Amino acid sequence: MDGLRVVLLLATVSTAFAGWQETLTPAAAAPFAAVRPFQATFRFGWSNVLEAGSAEALFLYPTPSTWAVEVKGQSTGLARALWQLDATYSGSGNADSLMTDRFTQVEKYSRKAITTEAIFEPERVWRQRRVDPGERAKWKRVKWPGLRDLLAAMLFIRSQPLNPKDEVVVTVYPGDQAFLVRMRVIGKDVVALPEGSRKALKLELNIQKIVTDGERKGKLEEHRKFRSGTVWLSDDSDRIPLRAEVEVFIGFVYGELTSMRFLPAAEER
Repeated sequence: MDGLRVVLLLATVSTAFAGWQETLTPAAAAPFAAVRPFQATFRFGWSNVLEAGSAEALFLYPTPSTWAVEVKGQSTGLARALWQLDATYSGSGNADSLMTDRFTQVEKYSRKAITTEAIFEPERVWRQRRVDPGERAKWKRVKWPGLRDLLAAMLFIRSQPLNPKDEVVVTVYPGDQAFLVRMRVIGKDVVALPEGSRKALKLELNIQKIVTDGERKGKLEEHRKFRSGTVWLSDDSDRIPLRAEVEVFIGFVYGELTSMRFLPAAEER
Protein backbone atom coordinates (compact mmCIF):
# COMPACT_ATOMS: atom_id res chain seq x y z
CA MET A 1 0.00 0.00 0.00
CA ASP A 2 2.85 2.36 0.86
CA GLY A 3 4.43 1.61 -2.50
CA LEU A 4 1.19 2.49 -4.28
CA ARG A 5 1.01 5.78 -2.39
CA VAL A 6 4.55 6.65 -3.47
CA VAL A 7 3.71 5.86 -7.10
CA LEU A 8 0.56 8.00 -6.95
CA LEU A 9 2.47 10.84 -5.30
CA LEU A 10 5.21 10.74 -7.95
CA ALA A 11 2.58 10.67 -10.69
CA THR A 12 0.85 13.72 -9.19
CA VAL A 13 4.14 15.66 -8.91
CA SER A 14 5.12 14.66 -12.45
CA THR A 15 1.76 15.81 -13.83
CA ALA A 16 1.96 19.16 -12.03
CA PHE A 17 5.53 19.61 -13.23
CA ALA A 18 4.65 18.82 -16.84
CA GLY A 19 1.62 21.09 -16.75
CA TRP A 20 3.40 24.44 -16.78
CA GLN A 21 6.36 23.16 -18.81
CA GLU A 22 4.00 22.27 -21.63
CA THR A 23 2.95 25.92 -21.83
CA LEU A 24 6.48 27.12 -22.73
CA THR A 25 6.68 28.82 -26.11
CA PRO A 26 8.68 26.61 -28.53
CA ALA A 27 12.22 27.83 -29.05
CA ALA A 28 11.97 27.39 -32.83
CA ALA A 29 9.10 29.87 -33.14
CA ALA A 30 10.93 33.12 -33.98
CA PRO A 31 9.39 34.58 -37.13
CA PHE A 32 9.98 38.27 -36.46
CA ALA A 33 12.98 40.23 -37.76
CA ALA A 34 16.07 40.55 -35.54
CA VAL A 35 16.85 43.72 -33.60
CA ARG A 36 19.07 46.17 -35.42
CA PRO A 37 22.30 47.25 -33.63
CA PHE A 38 21.63 50.30 -31.46
CA GLN A 39 22.70 52.66 -28.71
CA ALA A 40 20.04 53.69 -26.20
CA THR A 41 19.53 55.43 -22.86
CA PHE A 42 16.89 54.68 -20.25
CA ARG A 43 15.68 56.21 -17.01
CA PHE A 44 14.15 54.53 -13.97
CA GLY A 45 12.02 55.71 -11.10
CA TRP A 46 9.25 55.15 -8.61
CA SER A 47 5.53 55.88 -9.16
CA ASN A 48 6.25 58.68 -11.67
CA VAL A 49 7.29 60.79 -8.65
CA LEU A 50 10.98 60.08 -8.10
CA GLU A 51 13.53 59.55 -10.86
CA ALA A 52 16.03 57.15 -9.34
CA GLY A 53 18.43 55.94 -12.01
CA SER A 54 19.66 55.90 -15.59
CA ALA A 55 21.41 53.49 -17.95
CA GLU A 56 23.13 53.45 -21.33
CA ALA A 57 23.06 50.33 -23.53
CA LEU A 58 25.00 49.26 -26.61
CA PHE A 59 23.72 46.27 -28.63
CA LEU A 60 25.87 44.80 -31.43
CA TYR A 61 26.50 41.72 -33.56
CA PRO A 62 30.24 40.91 -33.27
CA THR A 63 29.64 38.04 -35.72
CA PRO A 64 26.56 37.16 -37.81
CA SER A 65 25.65 34.42 -35.32
CA THR A 66 26.41 36.28 -32.06
CA TRP A 67 24.84 39.20 -30.26
CA ALA A 68 26.60 41.18 -27.53
CA VAL A 69 25.41 43.89 -25.17
CA GLU A 70 27.12 46.36 -22.84
CA VAL A 71 25.11 48.27 -20.22
CA LYS A 72 26.25 50.91 -17.75
CA GLY A 73 23.85 52.25 -15.12
CA GLN A 74 23.77 54.25 -11.91
CA SER A 75 21.46 55.65 -9.27
CA THR A 76 20.80 59.38 -9.71
CA GLY A 77 19.49 62.44 -7.88
CA LEU A 78 17.97 62.07 -4.43
CA ALA A 79 18.00 58.29 -4.77
CA ARG A 80 21.80 58.34 -5.13
CA ALA A 81 22.17 60.31 -1.94
CA LEU A 82 20.31 57.53 -0.13
CA TRP A 83 21.53 54.53 -2.16
CA GLN A 84 24.75 54.80 -4.15
CA LEU A 85 24.98 52.30 -7.00
CA ASP A 86 27.09 52.04 -10.13
CA ALA A 87 26.57 48.92 -12.23
CA THR A 88 27.84 47.36 -15.45
CA TYR A 89 26.58 44.38 -17.41
CA SER A 90 28.15 42.63 -20.39
CA GLY A 91 26.66 39.57 -22.05
CA SER A 92 26.56 37.58 -25.26
CA GLY A 93 24.42 34.94 -26.89
CA ASN A 94 23.41 33.10 -30.03
CA ALA A 95 21.63 35.24 -32.60
CA ASP A 96 19.83 32.26 -34.15
CA SER A 97 18.51 30.44 -31.06
CA LEU A 98 18.27 33.63 -28.94
CA MET A 99 19.89 31.74 -26.06
CA THR A 100 22.44 33.26 -23.67
CA ASP A 101 26.10 32.20 -23.69
CA ARG A 102 27.34 34.11 -20.64
CA PHE A 103 27.21 37.41 -18.76
CA THR A 104 29.13 39.37 -16.15
CA GLN A 105 27.44 41.89 -13.87
CA VAL A 106 29.22 44.21 -11.43
CA GLU A 107 27.33 46.22 -8.79
CA LYS A 108 29.32 48.79 -6.83
CA TYR A 109 27.76 50.21 -3.68
CA SER A 110 29.24 52.67 -1.18
CA ARG A 111 30.78 49.94 0.98
CA LYS A 112 30.92 46.81 -1.17
CA ALA A 113 30.97 45.45 -4.69
CA ILE A 114 29.14 42.36 -5.98
CA THR A 115 30.32 40.55 -9.11
CA THR A 116 28.06 37.94 -10.69
CA GLU A 117 29.21 35.73 -13.56
CA ALA A 118 27.04 33.16 -15.32
CA ILE A 119 27.72 30.55 -18.00
CA PHE A 120 24.70 29.10 -19.75
CA GLU A 121 24.55 25.51 -21.02
CA PRO A 122 21.56 23.68 -22.57
CA GLU A 123 20.74 21.78 -19.35
CA ARG A 124 22.14 24.05 -16.64
CA VAL A 125 23.59 27.42 -15.62
CA TRP A 126 26.85 27.91 -13.71
CA ARG A 127 26.82 31.01 -11.55
CA GLN A 128 29.59 32.61 -9.50
CA ARG A 129 28.91 35.42 -7.04
CA ARG A 130 31.68 37.36 -5.29
CA VAL A 131 31.29 40.07 -2.66
CA ASP A 132 34.25 42.40 -2.02
CA PRO A 133 35.51 42.82 0.56
CA GLY A 134 35.11 39.71 2.65
CA GLU A 135 33.72 36.84 0.58
CA ARG A 136 35.33 34.22 -1.63
CA ALA A 137 33.86 33.47 -5.04
CA LYS A 138 31.54 30.46 -5.11
CA TRP A 139 30.27 28.60 -8.16
CA LYS A 140 26.69 27.33 -8.03
CA ARG A 141 25.10 24.91 -10.49
CA VAL A 142 21.47 25.57 -11.37
CA LYS A 143 20.34 22.38 -13.04
CA TRP A 144 17.47 23.49 -15.25
CA PRO A 145 17.15 23.30 -19.05
CA GLY A 146 16.56 26.16 -21.45
CA LEU A 147 17.22 29.14 -19.16
CA ARG A 148 17.89 32.58 -20.67
CA ASP A 149 19.09 35.79 -19.07
CA LEU A 150 16.90 38.90 -19.14
CA LEU A 151 18.18 40.25 -22.45
CA ALA A 152 17.85 36.94 -24.31
CA ALA A 153 14.34 36.58 -22.88
CA MET A 154 13.41 40.02 -24.22
CA LEU A 155 14.88 39.18 -27.63
CA PHE A 156 12.91 35.94 -27.70
CA ILE A 157 9.62 37.55 -26.62
CA ARG A 158 9.84 40.33 -29.22
CA SER A 159 10.59 37.72 -31.92
CA GLN A 160 7.15 36.13 -31.55
CA PRO A 161 4.07 37.09 -33.65
CA LEU A 162 2.49 39.00 -30.70
CA ASN A 163 -1.01 39.05 -32.10
CA PRO A 164 -3.88 40.16 -29.82
CA LYS A 165 -4.27 37.77 -26.85
CA ASP A 166 -1.08 35.86 -27.75
CA GLU A 167 0.90 34.60 -24.74
CA VAL A 168 4.65 34.02 -24.65
CA VAL A 169 6.01 31.83 -21.85
CA VAL A 170 9.75 31.59 -21.14
CA THR A 171 12.09 30.57 -18.31
CA VAL A 172 14.56 33.23 -17.16
CA TYR A 173 17.64 33.27 -14.92
CA PRO A 174 18.74 36.87 -14.23
CA GLY A 175 21.50 35.80 -11.85
CA ASP A 176 20.00 34.69 -8.55
CA GLN A 177 16.84 32.65 -9.11
CA ALA A 178 15.03 30.91 -11.97
CA PHE A 179 11.66 32.40 -12.95
CA LEU A 180 8.75 31.52 -15.17
CA VAL A 181 7.74 34.61 -17.15
CA ARG A 182 4.40 34.89 -18.95
CA MET A 183 3.64 37.84 -21.22
CA ARG A 184 0.23 38.26 -22.84
CA VAL A 185 -0.67 40.81 -25.50
CA ILE A 186 -3.59 42.82 -24.11
CA GLY A 187 -3.91 45.47 -26.80
CA LYS A 188 -2.37 48.50 -28.46
CA ASP A 189 -1.55 51.82 -26.87
CA VAL A 190 0.28 55.13 -27.29
CA VAL A 191 3.20 55.82 -24.93
CA ALA A 192 4.39 59.36 -24.16
CA LEU A 193 8.20 59.46 -24.06
CA PRO A 194 10.76 62.29 -23.78
CA GLU A 195 11.32 62.12 -27.55
CA GLY A 196 7.58 62.09 -28.32
CA SER A 197 4.63 59.71 -28.42
CA ARG A 198 5.04 56.21 -29.88
CA LYS A 199 2.53 53.57 -30.92
CA ALA A 200 3.01 50.46 -28.82
CA LEU A 201 1.99 46.89 -28.18
CA LYS A 202 0.84 46.53 -24.57
CA LEU A 203 1.75 43.29 -22.77
CA GLU A 204 0.73 42.00 -19.37
CA LEU A 205 3.60 40.56 -17.31
CA ASN A 206 3.38 37.73 -14.77
CA ILE A 207 6.34 36.25 -12.86
CA GLN A 208 6.64 33.14 -10.67
CA LYS A 209 9.65 31.53 -9.02
CA ILE A 210 10.77 28.05 -10.15
CA VAL A 211 12.05 25.67 -7.47
CA THR A 212 15.14 24.10 -9.08
CA ASP A 213 16.28 21.67 -6.38
CA GLY A 214 15.13 19.69 -3.37
CA GLU A 215 11.89 17.81 -2.80
CA ARG A 216 9.79 20.56 -4.39
CA LYS A 217 11.83 20.73 -7.60
CA GLY A 218 9.62 21.83 -10.51
CA LYS A 219 7.08 23.61 -8.36
CA LEU A 220 6.14 27.24 -8.92
CA GLU A 221 6.09 29.76 -6.08
CA GLU A 222 4.68 33.25 -5.74
CA HIS A 223 7.12 36.14 -6.12
CA ARG A 224 6.39 37.98 -2.88
CA LYS A 225 7.62 41.40 -4.02
CA PHE A 226 6.01 41.26 -7.49
CA ARG A 227 2.29 41.95 -7.89
CA SER A 228 1.76 42.74 -11.56
CA GLY A 229 3.56 44.28 -14.50
CA THR A 230 3.03 45.89 -17.89
CA VAL A 231 5.48 46.22 -20.78
CA TRP A 232 5.11 48.39 -23.90
CA LEU A 233 6.98 47.46 -27.10
CA SER A 234 7.15 49.74 -30.11
CA ASP A 235 4.46 48.71 -32.62
CA ASP A 236 6.76 48.68 -35.63
CA SER A 237 9.40 46.50 -37.27
CA ASP A 238 11.88 47.07 -34.40
CA ARG A 239 9.74 46.19 -31.36
CA ILE A 240 11.95 48.09 -28.94
CA PRO A 241 11.03 48.16 -25.22
CA LEU A 242 9.58 51.62 -24.64
CA ARG A 243 8.41 51.39 -21.05
CA ALA A 244 7.89 48.87 -18.25
CA GLU A 245 5.94 49.23 -15.01
CA VAL A 246 6.03 46.72 -12.17
CA GLU A 247 3.69 46.88 -9.19
CA VAL A 248 5.52 46.04 -5.95
CA PHE A 249 4.68 46.42 -2.28
CA ILE A 250 5.63 50.14 -2.25
CA GLY A 251 3.79 51.23 -5.41
CA PHE A 252 5.19 50.81 -8.89
CA VAL A 253 8.67 51.15 -10.33
CA TYR A 254 9.23 52.02 -13.96
CA GLY A 255 11.85 52.11 -16.66
CA GLU A 256 11.49 53.92 -19.98
CA LEU A 257 13.41 54.75 -23.12
CA THR A 258 14.81 58.29 -23.28
CA SER A 259 16.84 58.17 -26.50
CA MET A 260 17.86 55.71 -29.19
CA ARG A 261 20.12 55.60 -32.23
CA PHE A 262 20.33 52.69 -34.65
CA LEU A 263 23.84 51.96 -35.84
CA PRO A 264 24.84 51.57 -39.47
CA ALA A 265 26.34 48.26 -40.55
CA ALA A 266 29.86 49.69 -40.41
CA GLU A 267 29.52 50.20 -36.63
CA GLU A 268 28.49 46.62 -35.89
CA ARG A 269 32.09 45.38 -35.77
